Amino acid sequence: MTFEAVALVMIGQSASDVREARRNKADSIPVSFVNAAGGPLIIFKRTPFPSTLVNSRRAHLEDWIAVLIANHLFSAADGYVAALLWDLPQEVSLRASPRSAELAIRVSW
Repeated sequence: MTFEAVALVMIGQSASDVREARRNKADSIPVSFVNAAGGPLIIFKRTPFPSTLVNSRRAHLEDWIAVLIANHLFSAADGYVAALLWDLPQEVSLRASPRSAELAIRVSW
């Protein structure tokens, strides 16, 4: 459950990162309001959100979605195997006491 919660939080965070990169990829910020001679001139600089960053962040989002899907598939396979093996006779047992542990193996002839 913890792993699924972490994956869901990371999906939300990755989706937020993708939205931020998309929103800011065509943006610019003013870096100076005067030219070299001292006259008024607004100089803009592009923000550090190129289209490659948008693609990279989208890939991170897709990776987290794939991790969540893989977790569901592995959990389903584990549940299927556990349902098939629930009545299998117990061959190995482990008993623990405060000072020792005992491992018992039953062998049928």
